Amino acid sequence: MIWFNPFDRREKFFVLLIAPEKVSAVLFAVTRDRSITCEKFWPEFHIARPGRWWPKIMPYWTVIVAASPSLAYTADVSFRVHREEKTELSFPELENLLNRGVNQEFIKYRKIASQALGVPDLDVVLADSRVIDFRIDGHRVHNPIGFTPQELQTAIEITFVQRKLYESLRNLIRRPNFFFTSLAEAKLTALRKAYKPPFALAVFESPQSSVFRAADSETGRMDERRDIPWSAKEYLEVFIETWGVNEEIARDLYGLYQKKQLPTAIEEQLQKKFKDVSEHLEESLKKIGAPTKILITSQEDVHLASRRFSFEPISIQTLLEKMGFSVPGEAWPMPSYEQFSYCAPLLDFFSDQGSPEINRWLRRRLHWLGSMNYN
Repeated sequence: MIWFNPFDRREKFFVLLIAPEKVSAVLFAVTRDRSITCEKFWPEFHIARPGRWWPKIMPYWTVIVAASPSLAYTADVSFRVHREEKTELSFPELENLLNRGVNQEFIKYRKIASQALGVPDLDVVLADSRVIDFRIDGHRVHNPIGFTPQELQTAIEITFVQRKLYESLRNLIRRPNFFFTSLAEAKLTALRKAYKPPFALAVFESPQSSVFRAADSETGRMDERRDIPWSAKEYLEVFIETWGVNEEIARDLYGLYQKKQLPTAIEEQLQKKFKDVSEHLEESLKKIGAPTKILITSQEDVHLASRRFSFEPISIQTLLEKMGFSVPGEAWPMPSYEQFSYCAPLLDFFSDQGSPEINRWLRRRLHWLGSMNYN
């Protein structure tokens, strides 16, 4: 149990990580000088039973929900609008200009999201939207109101989720201190602090994985998603299919294989099977035209070998330092290969520097656009 301490001045962030197979959570505490500690870790968190989890989430915590790519689809939408007026841009005029660019794009990307998530249009719900870039006459600004641009370039980020997931989160979404993000977009946002686009991020999950290309265009950030038929559990499936063991034992055996603690004959047998797994991944990446250098994050502990591609693990320490954070010496309770998945949504929250007033209007407008037929 977590006890309330009235003298604790650290800000608390409850990060809920939603994947197809499980939901987990972590509670971070952040000091004013941006020192991050992990206070509690829930390997399994039952959001389907509100009575069990609702008392655990304190009202003063900021709740950050991140959904995996198979459950959430995020699109970066960019457009330009021209102005006839020579006066300063007002908020009502900005609303009107955004309306012109947003309406058609919203319907278009909702259909793309339904295809990516594998559900009908009626089962796709808008979970979040925010402006990620404003440019007036080619110059980036935080807020365009008060300027006199001839051309306004805007990039917005819209995130759709499956209706079933949206309904399970209703109690959290109503909270004033609630932040939703796609896990893949959160990772891309964090990586942009340490790597200059273009670069590629592979998110290895089960039953399929996704590859994201991060790039910039004249109108702002442009990220592209491509799914591949390769599962993060393919290495485990080798043990399951060969010896008929369950998934837990397969993980233990895979760990022994990595430590070279299995008999030589068995290791040689596994090497041949793992070669097929690696070739399947290479062919999947080749088909989508993936670059040779790929940053990786995975829901399983995978050790990849490839002649065609260079897979680079992500350094949590480097990312945190780039964003001005520090981590005390104590180890975090989750496996090292999972730490980026829990940390990225927190970093995304701190990176969200958009105008709250504009983003509130944008969310209302997009919800209104979809309210008649799905939301």
